[in-house]
Amino acid sequence: LVVVLLVGSRGLLVHRLPAVGSIPVTTGGIAHWWQAWSASWQPAGLGRPGPGAPALGLLSLAGVLLLGATGVLQHLLVLGPLLLGPIGAYRLARPWGSPWGRGAALIAYAACPLAYDALAWGRWEALTVYAAAPWTVAALARLSDALPHPRRTLRQLAGSVLALGVLTALTAAVAPSWLLVVPVAAAALGLGSLLAGQAAVTIRLVAAGIVAAVLAGVLLLPWSAGVVGHGQALLGAGPGPAGAPSFARLLRFQVGPVGAAPLEWGLLVAGALPLAIGRAWRLAWAIRLWILALASFGWAYLGAAGVLPSPPVDVLLVPAAVGLAGAVALGVVAFEQDLPGYRFGWRQGASALAAAGLVVSVLPVLGDAAGGQWQLPTAGPASALSSLDGAPGGDYRILWVGDPRAIPMAAAPLGGGQVWATSFDGLPTVTDTWAGGPVGGGAVIATDLRLAGDGRTTQLGHLLAPLGVRYLVVPRADAPSGSGAASVPVPGGLLRSLRVQTDLEAVGSDPNYRVYLNAAWLPARAAVAGGIPLPTRMSLRALAVGSLGPARAALSGPTPWSATGPVVGGERIYVASSYDPGWRLVVDHRALRPARALGVGMTWTVPAGLSGRAVLRPGGSPLWAATRWLVVALWLLVIGLALAARRGGGAAGGGGGVRAEWFQPQAPARRPAPRRADRRPVPVGGGGDDELWADG
Repeated sequence: LVVVLLVGSRGLLVHRLPAVGSIPVTTGGIAHWWQAWSASWQPAGLGRPGPGAPALGLLSLAGVLLLGATGVLQHLLVLGPLLLGPIGAYRLARPWGSPWGRGAALIAYAACPLAYDALAWGRWEALTVYAAAPWTVAALARLSDALPHPRRTLRQLAGSVLALGVLTALTAAVAPSWLLVVPVAAAALGLGSLLAGQAAVTIRLVAAGIVAAVLAGVLLLPWSAGVVGHGQALLGAGPGPAGAPSFARLLRFQVGPVGAAPLEWGLLVAGALPLAIGRAWRLAWAIRLWILALASFGWAYLGAAGVLPSPPVDVLLVPAAVGLAGAVALGVVAFEQDLPGYRFGWRQGASALAAAGLVVSVLPVLGDAAGGQWQLPTAGPASALSSLDGAPGGDYRILWVGDPRAIPMAAAPLGGGQVWATSFDGLPTVTDTWAGGPVGGGAVIATDLRLAGDGRTTQLGHLLAPLGVRYLVVPRADAPSGSGAASVPVPGGLLRSLRVQTDLEAVGSDPNYRVYLNAAWLPARAAVAGGIPLPTRMSLRALAVGSLGPARAALSGPTPWSATGPVVGGERIYVASSYDPGWRLVVDHRALRPARALGVGMTWTVPAGLSGRAVLRPGGSPLWAATRWLVVALWLLVIGLALAARRGGGAAGGGGGVRAEWFQPQAPARRPAPRRADRRPVPVGGGGDDELWADG
């Protein structure tokens, strides 16, 4: 596996990974991540009050541990899951007692194309889930106390639940939907236990999944409160029912460019073997894992079709891959232990067919490894849009509209499988990955874009100007042309309407990105003459832009939530961020309160005679900072308790440990009777240690 991954990733190991999709852009640095985590204002959309994403704090900690080597950190975060996930599958199969079974689990999970498709699309969320899912299912299996797992003491159970909660929190910090997937996966395993006639195991599994998810949510407070309360932030944005894959494609894990469709059926064939030949606990665990896989497939299909709310398809299919990898391992164990109990017949043929299925399922991954890049584009949007990054004048936003697979940040739905998002003062960074709640100003921007798409305005630039939007980008692919990019659907009606907007100018030369410059743009933090009124009604935005006259960038700063600059008495400061009464403009130690402007922004009138350097401070609850540090202390406490429980004691006594007969080949179910009884006397005894076995 290591050799295949090194060969398949050889083109990605020597330089920073291209910022395709949500692959983390680590150029901001540790200090920038820490500042974003500790901020009380989130920049998504037009911004809104809210705590920073815990993942930013974890990234800062990891960067410190690596002594600031952010390039190494990026490779570990993106390429590490390709190895960590199969190792987790190996760990899942370890209690089943067969080294061949463990190897089969590792191979089957590594052969699943999900991780390589996620890398090709730049889906860091799906890669993180791919790495964590086998370890999560293994933890649930240990908590089940079902054979062949040894019975655990109450202290050990508590420690395992705490460890599972920490693992769930670490995963959900990157992929928030994991908070929902873990209890559902536990319920699916519990349903399998119920079908296997083990109701007590069902109760333990469901309880463990719920407790772990709740504990993870507590560890991610206060950010998780906003995520759980907002479906878009929890589940993410999908491509919509129009791009939904068929159920057959889902069964083959065909959600990206990696893999060969017919050969991927081999994984299903290999995973079906323990259902045909398994007995005892092998059959019980095969039923559990197949129910997990079927629940995952079903939820992914219904979610992609728009019937049920669901996380992205590539996230939902990961538990199915874990279930099938575990079933493949159980097939090997059943081959060793249960097949000798059957007469020669179709079961031996099924074993050969399962082995062939596993072999052919590996071939597509081996073929894609030859490319050395797992079909990840060789360049990210930055190479084609470098002129938009840090453009002169500053204090502007870039509005992105298109397919969610080509929007490299947290986005809000626009309809028809399309989404929109904004980045501040240039291209997005890792701090734009998580919204943590509703996107600020979502209704305003979505309404403006729909007006243009329906052909009801030719002045979209004037509508977007008070929002600080200087550029509008519509991706036609997930990367620049010539980089191996994959094309994505585009909002056709909006593209046609953009050509007739009188205040938008087409710029840029890469055919994979339609870029428009807003000729009516206002700086996101502008100073205008004090005598010019700013109406509070949103419908008057376009008229107000035409009557404001000259406006200058009054305040500047590295983030949209903090800025400084000189102001003059009598002028008016306008900030294109969602209105929040907690914002303050501090001039000469005097704090000024904001007023609404244009229905979306804020304005301050500097009193006459009051001039000097001003400081802009965002709103936000003062309790968030205290809560964050309390949660940090809780993390340390939970990790310490889990480690202490792990060190304490072995398996419970009284016959609750592992028994050797659980892993011995079964005696034949039926043997033909001998033609003639052997009545010859057999000497036994004589003071030795002879044993007499009678097989009747």
